Amino acid sequence: MFIRSERLFLRPAWPEDRAELHDLTHDEAIAHDWTVMPQALRHPRFVITRPDLHGAEGGAPMIGTVGFTDCDRADCGGPDSQGDAELGIWIASGHRSRGYATEAARAALTLARTLGHCRVLASQFVDSPASARVLSRLGFIPAGPARLRHSAAQGRFGMVVPHALVLCPPVSGPADPADPAMLRRAA
Repeated sequence: MFIRSERLFLRPAWPEDRAELHDLTHDEAIAHDWTVMPQALRHPRFVITRPDLHGAEGGAPMIGTVGFTDCDRADCGGPDSQGDAELGIWIASGHRSRGYATEAARAALTLARTLGHCRVLASQFVDSPASARVLSRLGFIPAGPARLRHSAAQGRFGMVVPHALVLCPPVSGPADPADPAMLRRAA
């Protein structure tokens, strides 16, 4: 899957991306996981590139990552998160504060509904007000108390605030036959 937004191009990571991703993250495990692990159909992961720039190899350079995790397989926030997807986004330090996180996440979220996700979760580290602003711009709302969680990208534990975004409209159940409006229509 590929996604094009106004300024960005989101694409799967390929094994050839390992060195560039390692240079950005400074973490061999993350670079390995993103470039070698198979893509999950309902939980795709993307590298974020800037097609208007030219990287060292002549292609569009990576500026970050965005993707979804299956909450059934991750620490997304408890038993009520079963079946949900969790959005994760990371922008390399030299590219932050330019709106790329919001733009990339918004592009990925357009795909989430198509993939059948009605609710998407995200975790915001309490010491990252920029992440809180991004989630707010995207329509996420806090969805529970802060809790301790490990960040592979930061290599540490920290307190996170879970957020949720509902993508599907509420499903109304069958009409109540005792509803006065229904009785008037039947008469």
